[in-house]
Amino acid sequence: MRLQTELARAAGRLADLAAVPPKPRSSSVGVRRSRWARRRALAERGAAWITERFGQNTH
Repeated sequence: MRLQTELARAAGRLADLAAVPPKPRSSSVGVRRSRWARRRALAERGAAWITERFGQNTH
């Protein structure tokens, strides 16, 4: 029963996320980054996304 409740909550959150239009990307045409700079930027973006999505949840 608990699993069903958690899945229902997760489905609701996923539906909420799907309803939000994506943020426009900044123009990065012409910017050349090293492999490590790209990885660092990707990690920072991922961390920001996780913090934004799940930072307020204390469960």
